[in-house]
Order: sequence, then structure tokens, then C-alpha cells
Amino acid sequence: MRSYILPPGTKTLIVWCGLGLLFSASGPRLANAQESLEARGDSLFSAHDNLRALSVYKEALKTEESFNLLFKAGSAALLVGQYTEGESEAYFEEAVGFAERLGNKYPDQPGSWTLLAATKGQLAKFRGPREKARVARGVYTHVHQALALDSTYAFAYVVAGILAREVSQLGWVKRLAASAVLGGLPPGSLPESKRHLAKAIRNAPEFIIARWEFAKTCLALGQDDEALVHLNYIKKLTPANSEEDRLQRKAAGVGADLARRLLGKL
Repeated sequence: MRSYILPPGTKTLIVWCGLGLLFSASGPRLANAQESLEARGDSLFSAHDNLRALSVYKEALKTEESFNLLFKAGSAALLVGQYTEGESEAYFEEAVGFAERLGNKYPDQPGSWTLLAATKGQLAKFRGPREKARVARGVYTHVHQALALDSTYAFAYVVAGILAREVSQLGWVKRLAASAVLGGLPPGSLPESKRHLAKAIRNAPEFIIARWEFAKTCLALGQDDEALVHLNYIKKLTPANSEEDRLQRKAAGVGADLARRLLGKL
């Protein structure tokens, strides 16, 4: 676990990168039995055993729906969905369910709205064009709800940066169709994506996912030298979870290929 951002109005801060997912500890102290379950889930999550961690968090939630447990369960379900062939949609739906409970019970926490944006974005992969357009608008709204609560919340800037890049890379024909038929898309451009991701890195320098997404946006902008700086920096960081471990290995390969290509231009 990492601790590097202190959201306003919270007594304790724990930044738990479960997709680089950030949460602030708040609310009443849990009973010892529930604390033990939560600690066991944290241990499993740290060991990249996301499925078993999810099971333990769900068991702990039977006692009390704390912010931390709902956030951790949603984060774990999101990661399980990314690594489970054939069952991803079901786990993403479960992750959205946890995030919606967070939004209903803890609307004053930026993590509630950011997790809802991230989980709905993943689930949209299994939906049609009209639903994807609707989800994109919702993601934009939820991210800005989070940033209105905490303008330093790195995870929200990452989601905003990814959304801006994805929207910017749609062809003009698809954008026109979305506006005319599907209700429109949120605004988004590559420079906007870069600005959001730069803010994420500024507020969470060791956030591997933020640096990876920043490098992807730089590559889309043709800024290969700047992308390489961040790909190389990722190699120095310690992954906090299975997703960061995967991205660190991927960044090493992409960085090596990019370095060879840049060297060939000299």
C-alpha cells in the first residue's frame, strides 16, 4: 500500500492502488473480526490473488458496508474481470454494483465516483454503440464529480485522461454519428488527455498506471522522446498489484522497442 495523497476531510489516508485505485479510510472503527477479514483480503490482494481477495472482502461486507471494504471489493472485482476469460462481463457487473453502493452511501468521497466511472467504462465494452455513448457521458460526469470533491485525486485524472484520448481517436464520421443518433459524446482531445494524466503523475509520482497512460498519450501525439522518459521511469517503480506488475513488464518491452526506433533515426 502507498500513502501519498491526503484528501480533505478525512482523518486517515491510505492510497490503495488496486488499479492504482485510491481510497481514504473513514467511518467508524470496524469490529476485530471484520478487521481480520479485511487484513486477510489485503494480504491476498498484495499477493495478486484477486479472486480470493474478492471473496474475503465480500464476506467482510456481510458485517458492515464500510467505504474501504466496498472500494476494495469493487477494485478486486474489476481486476478479476480483466484477467478472467469468458466471465469478464459478470465480474465487471459485480464491480459496478459495489461502485453504485459506494455512490449511494458515500457520495462525499471522490473514490466513490471515480470507481463508478472506471467500472462502468469496463462494462461498456460489452454494450452496443448507443449504450457506450451513454456510458461515456456518465464517465465524464462521474470523474468531474470526483474532482469537484478533491482536485488532487490522481485516480480521477487517470480516468479522465483515458476518456479524453479514447474520444479524440474516434474518426469524425463516428463522432458525427454519435452526436446525431446516440446523444453525443463528451469532449476530448489528446492535449486534454495529456494535461489530465500529467496532473495524475504530479499528485501520485509512483502511480505506474498514470505514467503508462501518459506514455500512451504521448505516443499518440507523436512525442516519442517524452513517452520514453516515462516508460523508462516505470522500470524503477515497485508494482502495487497485478495490473501494475503487468504494465511494468509491458512498458519495458515497449520502451526497448521505442529506444531502438529512436536510435535508428540518429
